[in-house]
Amino acid sequence: MSLELYQILSQISSFADRISCFNTGLRLDRALSVARYTRARKMLQCIDGRLSIFRRQ
Repeated sequence: MSLELYQILSQISSFADRISCFNTGLRLDRALSVARYTRARKMLQCIDGRLSIFRRQ
């Protein structure tokens, strides 16, 4: 009985580990996409600023 209980508990803990790893991966993915988005926006603003300088001349 205790052996079965131990196996069930170990299965549950490994499942929880898998879920936490998956969630961490999702969070990292989201953080990376946000970083890419902000970097792209900064690049666009920089390009836009240069273009407006050219337009003024």
